Amino acid sequence: MAVLINFKICDNAKECGGIDVCPTGALSWNDVDSKIEIDNDKCISCGACEAECPIGAIMVAHSDE
Repeated sequence: MAVLINFKICDNAKECGGIDVCPTGALSWNDVDSKIEIDNDKCISCGACEAECPIGAIMVAHSDE
């Protein structure tokens, strides 16, 4: 599945807790573009990042739709 970030409410901080808790490194910080990036090929849909986000900006899709 995929991880989605709602950048309309995300503060896009380098210190994002979702990055810290991701067991596969699917979420990372891009220093060049100064933004959080997602590599959905690495995502195992564990939900750790979703649970860590205090404002609900990170969501794990539970279907391909």
